[in-house]
Amino acid sequence: MGKKKLLALGIPTYKRPDFAIRAIKHAVDMNVYDQIIVSSNSKEDEIDEYIGRLGNNRITYHKHESNIGMSLNYAEVVTLCECDYLHIVSDEDLTNEKNTRELYSILDYGEPDISVVILSVMDQEGRLYRDASWQQNKTLWNICGDSGHIGSSIIKVKDWHEATYKLMNEYCTRKGDAYPTAAAAILSYSTGGEVLYFSPHLVEMGKNHKVSEMGGHHIYGFEARLNQFVSMFKLIDNRRIGSTFAVYMYVFYFFSHHALRSAMIKYPDDNSVAISKIVLRNSCVLFKERAATSLVVAAHYLFRFYFHSRKTVRIIFENLGIDKSYYLFRTKCAEFFKK
Repeated sequence: MGKKKLLALGIPTYKRPDFAIRAIKHAVDMNVYDQIIVSSNSKEDEIDEYIGRLGNNRITYHKHESNIGMSLNYAEVVTLCECDYLHIVSDEDLTNEKNTRELYSILDYGEPDISVVILSVMDQEGRLYRDASWQQNKTLWNICGDSGHIGSSIIKVKDWHEATYKLMNEYCTRKGDAYPTAAAAILSYSTGGEVLYFSPHLVEMGKNHKVSEMGGHHIYGFEARLNQFVSMFKLIDNRRIGSTFAVYMYVFYFFSHHALRSAMIKYPDDNSVAISKIVLRNSCVLFKERAATSLVVAAHYLFRFYFHSRKTVRIIFENLGIDKSYYLFRTKCAEFFKK
């Protein structure tokens, strides 16, 4: 690829050397990336030996002495990046060569100045899991929806400053650090430049490994979700970004409508304990953090009331044999909430 350092691929990994080696081999064979960064939270001789045999100077390999956690390992990949742009992908997934080359050409052209690229992601069945084709705006609004999945965004590391890296590190060391990809996209977007929604999929999701750092109550429980909201709010509050109000609203919507509701379905905990612990104690230091968290909780209960009411109306209509009226009612409600 010459001396140019335009696009890097980051592969954070932990206790699955077979997947990491497969991802490295695929990236090397593509011969597209100017740098391939591998950062391991565990020590596996297999990875050491494989990279050693390759002798490829495009590979940057780092091993941590101990497991520092998924988010800090992600941040380490960002720190090691020597290219203008960085695409961090799970070691479970692979990237599409044809579409990556197309995007490389766009980034190489250099106009307009692009700070974040939002990508489509293909699932294991060959269907779009994340679809970037419908977006036409050039501002980053739906942070968690657009860039929450690892591999769904590319960031322009070239424009990061010392303060940017510091904020990323602070996010990754707080409770609620489950969205490092979204945090990186926010920070990259805050440096200026436009957002490119690139329709062709780059990521092709692979088989899930039995070893995973993303799962369980500590990620998807109600208290965990509230901590994630607080952490994301702090990050946005510490960075001036374009369309700040819209970004806030999408984060509020994501957590109140999706994340907290999903937490209640998976883990029906006593919400009052989590709310008291996070809002009334130490997690929310500033008043605006407490106010924002209280607001997202209130919105969550409003959504719960809405869904419960809709379910009740559906049952009543079905019992009365007037299903069409119910579906008309649901359509009108959906249209109302979209406005």
